[in-house]
Amino acid sequence: MSVPSARAERLVAAAQPRFLETGFYLFRSEQHFGIAGRSDRVALFPRSDRYEILRLMGTNGWNYDIGPDSIVAWLRVLERDHPLVLTGMGFDWMVDALAQELGESQRLYCWWD
Repeated sequence: MSVPSARAERLVAAAQPRFLETGFYLFRSEQHFGIAGRSDRVALFPRSDRYEILRLMGTNGWNYDIGPDSIVAWLRVLERDHPLVLTGMGFDWMVDALAQELGESQRLYCWWD
């Protein structure tokens, strides 16, 4: 579903917990930052396993020899001390809302180029 960039983050933050309760994962699958008026894309996955989504999206940093399995392994270690919710996932990026240790924004944006 296409959603204006200014609304996409609020939509996912508000609705994702409700979808997770029913076994679905709502996330931003494309992020365009409103450049040239392009909307973001929000997707709904029929299961709640965020790591399965990362693998299916092919999230990677191949330029640095980082594949989807490496990203999943890194996130599993990270979440032991820093619980996280993935709100956006794509081919070469992901967005996390992290625990308060990451400061006021509680956001970590990872983009491999």
